[in-house]
Amino acid sequence: KQIVKIGEDAKEVSPSSGFLNYGNVQNQYVMIKGSIPGASRRLVMMRAPARAKKMESPPKIEYLSLESKQGD
Repeated sequence: KQIVKIGEDAKEVSPSSGFLNYGNVQNQYVMIKGSIPGASRRLVMMRAPARAKKMESPPKIEYLSLESKQGD
C-alpha cells in the first residue's frame, strides 16, 4: 500500500459527521491508498518493504471531501 498523508490535525481529513462505522478522528493519523483487510478499527502493522522500491514522487492530493457520507 502507499502512504498518502501523515498528520496530527484531524480537522484536515475528518468529514463533518465523522467516518461511517468509525466516528471522528481524534489522534494522529495515517492516510493509506488502497484497501486494508479486517475491521475498521483493527491495528495496521507497518514494516519496511522486502524489496527495495524505486524512488517515486509523493502523491498529489487533488481533492479531499469533508462532506457527510451519512445522507444528511
